[in-house]
This record gives sequence, structure tokens and C-alpha cells, in this order.
Amino acid sequence: MKHYREIDKILFLKALYFLKNKGFNPKNMVDIGCGDGHLTLKIKKVFNIPINNVYGIEYDKNLVISCKEKGIKCFLLDLNKDKIPFEDNSVDLITANQVLEHIFEIDDLLIEIKRILSPNGYFVVSTPNLAALHERISLLLGYNPSTWHTAKIQIGLRRGEPTNNREHVNGFTIKGLKYLLEYYGFKPVKLFVGKVFIKDDLYIPFLEKIFPSLALTQCWICKVKK
Repeated sequence: MKHYREIDKILFLKALYFLKNKGFNPKNMVDIGCGDGHLTLKIKKVFNIPINNVYGIEYDKNLVISCKEKGIKCFLLDLNKDKIPFEDNSVDLITANQVLEHIFEIDDLLIEIKRILSPNGYFVVSTPNLAALHERISLLLGYNPSTWHTAKIQIGLRRGEPTNNREHVNGFTIKGLKYLLEYYGFKPVKLFVGKVFIKDDLYIPFLEKIFPSLALTQCWICKVKK
């Protein structure tokens, strides 16, 4: 059985292949929160984007170095305060896989993403689902959701485990993220959801097809509103 983090990446790539099969052919891309660049190169491969047009944004200096070693043009930025260094309407594909939950100034970031996205481009974004089944169970039992890090330790069903200094500072339900994207000028055109998990490597097969709002992960494909 695949671990939920692996399934998250598979879901994100599924959304990208959906776009490819629709004939989307981006000339350039920006991967926000690109990590070590491993997933960035997979995204590049899906659309056969020239490496010279592949850009990343990261907060960690060591990860920026790792990306540059792979040929990715990576910027060291703090997205809570820094502007994205691209001209208006200049980027065809912007991706953010499991990133928004790490950002305090989420409003400013979405404004920046909309600013640089080309009129016919796409923004593909995924986050944990704050209303996933295991989070609802946690609340029902009187505990905090595990995906929203209130402290340096978990105070939900996984209480006591470290949160790596409160990595997740935001939380989004599926309806909540859709509304936020629409509010800031995006048009969500397609939703993909992950599995319905009980714990890290135990999920309920096919339940997400009946109750998508219970899935662990959400992934939206968005355009700019005309």
C-alpha cells in the first residue's frame, strides 16, 4: 500500500496529465515551493518544457542549490514578503504542490500568482483537506485537526508528534479553498481528490468517488477569470 505522500504526488501528476491530454502546451513554468526540484523535473517532463524555461521558488538555501544543480532556475524567496520576480501575464504554468498551507500571507501570494499567470495559462494547486475523514473524527473526539499545526507538537489524534516547528500555518477545506481562489480572481475548472485515509498508510478504497469531501488531499486546476 502506497504512503499518503506518494499518493499526493501521483494525484498532482494526474492533474497535469489531464491538462496535457486537453492539448495544453506551456512554454514556461514556475514551481512554487519546489523543494529539491525532483517533482519540478517531472512536471517539466509531462509538458516537455525546455529546461531554460523551468523556474522554481524556494525558501531553503540548500534546496535552491540542489535545484540549480539540476538545471532549474531557482529563486531564493520568502513568499510571506517577497514579490515573485516575473512580469505580468508572463507564465503559462504555475504549480504549487502542498505549499499554501505553509504560507502566512496567503492573500498576497494568490494576488502575485494571478498577476504573473498568462491569460491562457493554468495554476495547479494542491493542499491537505482540512475536512478529511480523519480530521472530522479528530474533532468529533475533541482533538485538533492534525493538518493545522497549532504548536510545535501535534495536539490531535497524533498528539505528541513533532510538527517541524509548525510547518502548516493554514488549513483549507475543499469548499473553502475553492471560494478563496474565486475571490482572488481564479476560475477553478477541475478538482482532483486523493484517497480517504484513516491513518498514514491505511485508506478506504473508492470512498473518495462517493464522498470527495472526505479525501485527504485536494488538487485544483485553475484559470484566470476573464
